[in-house]
Amino acid sequence: MLVSSTLFFLGLPISRFHVPAAAAMAAGFGWWGVNFYFPQERIRVFGLLFGSAVIAFFLFALLSSRIYDISWDGQTYHAEAIAQLANGWNPFFEAPRGGPAFSHSGVYASPFYLIFSSKGAWICAAALYKFSGSFESGKAFHLMLILACFLFSFAALSTFRGIKWQWLLILSFLIAFNPVSVCQMFTYYVDGQLSSLLGITIGLLILIYRRPDRFKMAVLALVVILTINVKLNGALYVAILTGGYWLFYAVVKKAHRTELAAWLMVGGILGGGFVGFSPYVTQFINKLITTGNPFHPYAGWTSVVGLESPEIFGNGMDRVSRLAISLFSKSEVLLIPFKLKLPFMFSLDELQVFAFPDVRVGGFGPLFSGAIVLSVAILAVLFWKYRRRLLCAAHLLVLMSLIFISALSLSESWWARFAPQVWMLPLVTAIVGLLITRRGLWRWPVFALLLLLCANNLLISYKYTVFTLSYSVLAASQLGTLKKQEQPIPAKFGFFNAIRYRFEREGIRYVEVETLPCSKDKEKKVILSPVLICTPDKTP
Repeated sequence: MLVSSTLFFLGLPISRFHVPAAAAMAAGFGWWGVNFYFPQERIRVFGLLFGSAVIAFFLFALLSSRIYDISWDGQTYHAEAIAQLANGWNPFFEAPRGGPAFSHSGVYASPFYLIFSSKGAWICAAALYKFSGSFESGKAFHLMLILACFLFSFAALSTFRGIKWQWLLILSFLIAFNPVSVCQMFTYYVDGQLSSLLGITIGLLILIYRRPDRFKMAVLALVVILTINVKLNGALYVAILTGGYWLFYAVVKKAHRTELAAWLMVGGILGGGFVGFSPYVTQFINKLITTGNPFHPYAGWTSVVGLESPEIFGNGMDRVSRLAISLFSKSEVLLIPFKLKLPFMFSLDELQVFAFPDVRVGGFGPLFSGAIVLSVAILAVLFWKYRRRLLCAAHLLVLMSLIFISALSLSESWWARFAPQVWMLPLVTAIVGLLITRRGLWRWPVFALLLLLCANNLLISYKYTVFTLSYSVLAASQLGTLKKQEQPIPAKFGFFNAIRYRFEREGIRYVEVETLPCSKDKEKKVILSPVLICTPDKTP
């Protein structure tokens, strides 16, 4: 992002050289870290760490390039933004370019999202697309951030001597494999990346509290930059988490508080004013100053993207109630009224919805409501029996409070992908429980909580992975069949831009039409999209 932003200011679009330049910058930063912690063995450690990172990134990019993004948003405005950036769009000084996708009605067929959304994830994906030649490879950043979240979580939890390594692994796994991240890891949705970055932020805050140093603070500043630019609500969340935690840190620790504040300010300024020049400066600040409305020429965000909560919860329900009801409702991807269910119970049809990346109510999994019940019970026992010991875990309780406050700062926090940090609440509860109880009967509810969350994640991961891989194979088969057609295929794309670009990359000849010239029995749908085509041959 830093490389692309600098070059955008110089008027240079994304090119195939952005990835090598970013890799060189990462190597330089990594060398500083290795020299900071391992001055006697810096060459060997640097070679091992940087080499492992390059291999992991290559493997993730290769895997992602073999799996098609078959999600709704991933095949609409996300694909359009990535393609425009790869084709030379400079969002710092240019409006989104017009095209066939913007000739229809509705928010997906307008440049609204391209104007107002944070562009960090798109920029990274476009740079990798330009470098590798594979449009799908850009999804590798999901997997890299999941891996980074696991490593930072493990590093942070390793500072607690009272937790055995087996539980460290399980906790780190659960933090990294947030259901939102799992259900978006092979798509261009960005909520999973936000989830990973918030997990990394929490891990770094724990590390800085327990073992503060300059390098960790610099890493935190970089994470702040990324979080601000992966999604707009990320800026709000990271401000609450880091700002609130700094206030606690400044009162309790005092040492390094000025330096930590400086690094956080650097991250915020660079994130919002430099890397996030579009949209934070070009749109929000500029339009606020000139028109008094940061969403000009629209009345506001909800004037274009309507809220879905009234259709699910009715009118008049406050955000706390909506969140609570969502957590204790049957998991559902459709826009229908909620259905409450008993904790610890689920049905097979409820599991089916986790094939998709944007589950609405009950979005953290069919067993998450049970985890909430266990968490409340564990906290009640801790405050009843171990009140004095809880002072040792005050920083974790502060983090829990900030996570909860950050989630409620958004009115639509009932939707799991809009507030993925809610997943962390039972996990931090489990960490506190393991630290405080140490041994004895009261540890068993904590073990039960972690095993329940593991079962929850395994069910979700299995469903999502099987569905995504099977339909990706079907999509590849259908594209292969269409590629063999000798005559151009009449196609009605609408606003599903990814299919149009996919046809072009695969060498499939087509003629875009508003009305298909064939009979209904000759019409076919492109896999998992509303795109219609005419073909005389049978397609999967």
